[in-house]
Amino acid sequence: MVQGNLNRLIDYVRLYFPEDASEISDALDLLNLILDGLLSNANTIIAKFNNNKEYDKSIEMIEFSKSISKM
Repeated sequence: MVQGNLNRLIDYVRLYFPEDASEISDALDLLNLILDGLLSNANTIIAKFNNNKEYDKSIEMIEFSKSISKM
């Protein structure tokens, strides 16, 4: 249901606001790149935590990564 509503909204924006749709698309692409970089950095930190035997921090960072990856 949510996906259908989202698709209709996207179609509406593309039809009536094509310039805005293009800007939104560019912004979402940039956000996606930033989130990918964030996940990569989180993986580096997880490895450091594991090397330092800071497993609780590692688990916390893994949970953070899981939340980001669902976006």
